[in-house]
Amino acid sequence: ARAASALADILVELGGPHGAAAASGKPPDIGLRSRQAASLVRWGAQTWPTDPAQRFATTDSALQALDALLLEAATLSPPDPGLVTRLKRDKAVALRDRKRWADVLATTAELRASSDGLPAFVRHAEADALLALRRPHDARLAYAEVLAADPQNREATVGRFFAEVESEDFAAAFVTVDALAAKGEPSMRFGDAGALQPNVDWLGAQVLAGLARSYADMPAEAWERLHPLANGAPALGYLRAAQGGVAAQRGWPRLAAQEIEIAASLAPADMGVAVGVVDSDMRRREWRRAENRLDTIAGTYPDEALVRRTQVDLAAYKAPELQIELSHRNEDGNGANAPGRGGDASLMFYTSPLAERWRLAAGATRSTARLPEGDFSRNRAGLGVEGRWPDVTLLAMAWNNNAPVSDPGASTSLRWEPDDHWKLQFEAERFSADTPLRAQVYGIRADAAGASVSYAWHESRSVFVGARALDFTDGNRRHELSAGVASKVIDQPGLDMTLRGGLYASSNSLAGVPYFNPSSDHSVTLSADFEQPLWRVYERSFSHRLVLSAGSYSQSGYASGGIGGVLYEQSVQANPWTSVRYGFDWTRRIYDGLAERAFKAFVRLEHKFK
Repeated sequence: ARAASALADILVELGGPHGAAAASGKPPDIGLRSRQAASLVRWGAQTWPTDPAQRFATTDSALQALDALLLEAATLSPPDPGLVTRLKRDKAVALRDRKRWADVLATTAELRASSDGLPAFVRHAEADALLALRRPHDARLAYAEVLAADPQNREATVGRFFAEVESEDFAAAFVTVDALAAKGEPSMRFGDAGALQPNVDWLGAQVLAGLARSYADMPAEAWERLHPLANGAPALGYLRAAQGGVAAQRGWPRLAAQEIEIAASLAPADMGVAVGVVDSDMRRREWRRAENRLDTIAGTYPDEALVRRTQVDLAAYKAPELQIELSHRNEDGNGANAPGRGGDASLMFYTSPLAERWRLAAGATRSTARLPEGDFSRNRAGLGVEGRWPDVTLLAMAWNNNAPVSDPGASTSLRWEPDDHWKLQFEAERFSADTPLRAQVYGIRADAAGASVSYAWHESRSVFVGARALDFTDGNRRHELSAGVASKVIDQPGLDMTLRGGLYASSNSLAGVPYFNPSSDHSVTLSADFEQPLWRVYERSFSHRLVLSAGSYSQSGYASGGIGGVLYEQSVQANPWTSVRYGFDWTRRIYDGLAERAFKAFVRLEHKFK
């Protein structure tokens, strides 16, 4: 009996409480049973059943055992507070593994009230719960305490990295993840004579460093880091999925779909990859397939934050949508043919999808201007339909125009994206919305047709060329050509800067008309577009944008002159359903040799109804 007891003690010290119970030959006491429950907690975290629906079965058994032991410990005489503390510590860890985040914090609060602080492994569980409950600043403090006690704790280092990301402190996140990526080598040897084996920790750190740039909206650098890794490990599912996500950020949805489908074939049981497939379906406008897949995932993972966020994204697509824009313009100058002081208001409403790909649309616009002939306004109201397919978008509207020219109108636009780089757009209008108000004062309207083509290498560089023709009812024919190039030259977490160059030229066949109508003109402009996030907390954000532009304008019969402008706007994303953008736009333009300065204030609202 003494030998059996000694053997049991040794097995307990070695972390084998079940073997200790078997060796002792007698029913285990509450102390040994508490150690058995603790080992069950570790077992639940380290092993996964083949059926993901049963992934928490062992952890749930551990929690049941711990709760029963806590009830039993409460009846002990004399009390054993050390046992109760150990049981609650193990329970906090099990609740973390079960993703019962609020219960984790409740348990750690009890431990603080009844004992002296939390050991590092319990504080780690609390840090994970704080991060999951969207308290990243508190989580950072908790991870820092864990790492102070255990500097080599890789899981706590990764947790601190995510807390820094979700705190929008990308400078700190880069330091953390790059230090992690600098450790170790791609391969490692087990034992002096062992063969070289892949170092999965090293590869995981490299992938995480690439994803850090993706989280910071720096997809170019993220691609540079992830693409060579994916080429070197083409059968690694989570890596192919990560590369697919970055491809989507770079404006390559077809390549993203290909990568993520490959990832799903390599890792069919990976929940994150499965959700990535749903995201890809939504980007490719396969919403019915996305909904079916997401319902299947949600049946197995109903409480996963990633699944819930994707459900919100899909619900936002399916929701009715309202877009409103209001602006008011003041002008200073002597150009008789300038647009005139006034305002514009527009409204567009889209219904929920009908038969997956169709939405009904309703729109209305009102414009006012103070012209040399007096104060005038025009009103338009229309109904139509929008169709969206994986590569094609069609919008067709019928319009009723009321004053100064009360004629019916129609508009249609077709956008075709044959691959990840090319985009072609065609449009046609009867009674174009671009008919000058001053022309309408004299009973003149214009029909229009145009086409444009653009090529984007990626999210940071693109070019476009467009042509348009307007046919006025007074016999005038206007032809317009435009071209432009854009290149992002600064791509940092706190600042983006894009340079844009533009060319424009037009000609008109008729002279002496009562609206601005140069026989020919052209302009060259260069602009610098700065965007900066000021504040962001998950789905809520506040950012601003500044666009500075300058150029030259030439009109036949008049001297050339400088043109330019300053646009400043702020953007508020209140939630996934509502965003507001507001600001001002100051411009200098030239009409028949006379400079005209305009100041416009505007506000734009986009809201989706839940």
